[in-house]
Amino acid sequence: MLIAALVIAVAAAVMAGIAMTRRPNAPPAPQTPSVAAPSPSDSDVAAAKKAACDAWSAASKAMVAQRDPFVGSPPNWNDPVTVSALVQAEAGIVIQVEYLRQHVSPATPPEVAGPIADYIAATIDMAAADGQHQPADVANAAADRVSASAAKIRAACGL
Repeated sequence: MLIAALVIAVAAAVMAGIAMTRRPNAPPAPQTPSVAAPSPSDSDVAAAKKAACDAWSAASKAMVAQRDPFVGSPPNWNDPVTVSALVQAEAGIVIQVEYLRQHVSPATPPEVAGPIADYIAATIDMAAADGQHQPADVANAAADRVSASAAKIRAACGL
């Protein structure tokens, strides 16, 4: 019974593959001319930089405030206080990362956008290490990358 079902599934997959490659006289996909996007104006770049810097300032403060209770919780993954603090920190970090992503536009200058992207990646790594119950040194290495990116952002944003 199982072998018959497998044979039928394989046969169906082969027939689907043949059908997909035998598209008779399919019309060619229309080609659109490539047009370079206009460069943002200086005022657009300045506004994008301000928006990204302001968003990072607010989001980073919120992330620190949301993670602090977890960092100060009992060092026992099964302690209800630790579990609750971790859940709140993880949820808060996800929301702040998305908020931050929404405020980095294509017009954001690379000296701001790059460190913010690094900050987001390091923050996600840190939150993942916490959520996976990794050893403290793994989360701390990601936290060090968060701090290094934050220093670059502060410098670029004049904070």
